[in-house]
Amino acid sequence: MTDTLQRECLEEIDTRVEIRDMIAVADFLKQRSTVPEMRRHVMEFLFLCHLPAHYHPHNGPHPDKHQVDVVWMPMEQMDQIRLFPQYLSRCIPAYQDPNRPVYLGIHRDEGF
Repeated sequence: MTDTLQRECLEEIDTRVEIRDMIAVADFLKQRSTVPEMRRHVMEFLFLCHLPAHYHPHNGPHPDKHQVDVVWMPMEQMDQIRLFPQYLSRCIPAYQDPNRPVYLGIHRDEGF
């Protein structure tokens, strides 16, 4: 799993990270643009990571197709940005204890 996380960071934010703790596991049903209406089951693994000191936020060479930017924000402002799935803006700032991973349950796509 750590190899996958490093690959994703290189593709999307153009740097390697120091992987610390897995802080949460979440799964949700993502709406698909299909007829008939269908949903896809997606699992998210959230990790606490550290970036190299020299890193400046920018998109990597292969960002996700809906990724528009890489920004650093204070935790208090998480609810002001569009995340997918949106419920992450509520649970990430609530994270307190790196020694206690959290299962966030299953959520339905919130109309991203």
